Amino acid sequence: MRIRGGWPACLAASLLVVQQAIAEPIIEENWQTYPVEATTAEEILQQMQARGPNGFWAYTSWYVRWSADCEVRLQIDYTMPRHTAPH
Repeated sequence: MRIRGGWPACLAASLLVVQQAIAEPIIEENWQTYPVEATTAEEILQQMQARGPNGFWAYTSWYVRWSADCEVRLQIDYTMPRHTAPH
């Protein structure tokens, strides 16, 4: 197949193909919880402080990877408290 117009037309066609080849990132979300069963506000805060990830009540971490063919992957990890006795 021959593209009319020489190298400028070929370059324009290549850029069009590259632009169309750009895909959306692949996003993976992971949710984790830890139990909190206290019933008073003070006890709930104490349990969240003691059991929470990395010294926080909740925590989010993320990691981005990309490849030479422009594939982008995003992994997001959420850790949250889960009250086991909400009544």
